[in-house]
Amino acid sequence: GIDRLSTVINETLKQGLEIEWRVIGKSVIVEDAPPLSPEIISLIEPPIIAYEGLSDVYAWADVFVLLSSFEGLPLTILEAMRSGVVVLATDVGAVSEVLRNDVNGVLLNLNTAVPECVSALSNLAQDRSRLQRLSAQAFNEMRERDWVAATLHLSSA
Repeated sequence: GIDRLSTVINETLKQGLEIEWRVIGKSVIVEDAPPLSPEIISLIEPPIIAYEGLSDVYAWADVFVLLSSFEGLPLTILEAMRSGVVVLATDVGAVSEVLRNDVNGVLLNLNTAVPECVSALSNLAQDRSRLQRLSAQAFNEMRERDWVAATLHLSSA
């Protein structure tokens, strides 16, 4: 979804939205990938795999955007939500099993993800109470969702 993300970033810059972007990661599928604009290339940071680095990034962020064409259920969504970061993600794979639109994040239709994402970002930038509400709900829902809880039923008696 880097092509969609690139369009979203360019549109928010064009609209003058007060958003500080960080693009962290790398392409998983490089074959037939569309070329990225110089503005986007300048924003790309290497992937972060250490827990401390991830914690720092989630503490910095208000919003996490994932505009994938296909996914299972990315751990990054769960990690962001557990940190109180509001997730905007396309409704693909199992994302909608965790992310509920305007309850604990923003679920975007894959076919209209770009305009929906720009609109949601604009709304969240202007409506801080909505941002706070979504953040608190995401955090509360994910607070108990960790590896210990997920594997508790696997322990032998």
